[in-house]
Amino acid sequence: MDETVVRIELGGEPIGKGRPRFSTHHGYVHAYTPAKTVQFEKRLKDAALAVMGRRRPFEGALSVFVMAVYPVRDSWPKWKRRDALAQRFRPTTRPDVDNILKVLDALNSIVFVDDVQIVDAHIIKFYGAKPRLLIEIKPLDEAIRPAAADVAETQAPLPLGASQ
Repeated sequence: MDETVVRIELGGEPIGKGRPRFSTHHGYVHAYTPAKTVQFEKRLKDAALAVMGRRRPFEGALSVFVMAVYPVRDSWPKWKRRDALAQRFRPTTRPDVDNILKVLDALNSIVFVDDVQIVDAHIIKFYGAKPRLLIEIKPLDEAIRPAAADVAETQAPLPLGASQ
C-alpha cells in the first residue's frame, strides 16, 4: 500500500456530527456533544490510531475522499432494496454531507495536524450490503494544483455595475 495514503474503514452505519446540546446547571449554560457523536468519533479515532501506528500526522495541504455506505432497510420492499443495491437511487436523507465531513475532527493530531489542512474533499453517499465509512487521506498532489492563472479565472464575477 502507498505510504502517502491513509485509508480508514469504520464498520457500521455512518453518522454525522450531531449539533451541540445545551443544558443549565445552577444557572450556568453548559454545551455538550451528543453521546452518539462522541461514541462514533471515539471509534473513528481508535481506527485511525490503529492505521497510523507510529507514523506522524500529515503536514501541509491534504485531499480527502469520504464514502458513506448506508444499510438497505429490511422494511423496504424487495424491488426498492434491489434498486438501492444497484445504485438506481442514493441516500438523500440525513446526515448531510457537511456533517459527515465534520466527524473528521476526530482525526486531528492523529492523521493530520488539524483538519484546516483539508483543501480538497470529495464525499459520496451510497446504499450497500455492508454499511461503513471509508476515508482516504493523502497529501495534495502537485500535479492537480491549479496554476495561478486558472485560479484567477475562477474568481467570482463582479456585481452588475461594478468596474475593474
